[in-house]
Amino acid sequence: HRELAELFLRMRATASRTIQKKMQGFYSQILRASEKNLALAVEYGLIPALDTRIAATCIVGAIERTYEAWLRGQLKLSKARLARETLRFLLKGIGLDLARLGAVARA
Repeated sequence: HRELAELFLRMRATASRTIQKKMQGFYSQILRASEKNLALAVEYGLIPALDTRIAATCIVGAIERTYEAWLRGQLKLSKARLARETLRFLLKGIGLDLARLGAVARA
């Protein structure tokens, strides 16, 4: 489905207003869900206090740009490594203690 994703990336700038509105709605849903999850993580003390809206926007944008670079061949990685490294970077970025998380997962 890589070709379909590349086509989507190329066509989004010239998409009709209806499609652009649908895409904006999709991104808004993702941002709201991310913001809600981050707020819960802050509430439970999993991550330090932060502006959840800004953090959610940064996360979604980073994922989008990283995946786009991978699709265009600018990142020569397997899908698994791309996902693992992106996740590791983003979790560190929001202040999640990966060592603590690993200890909890092993318990």
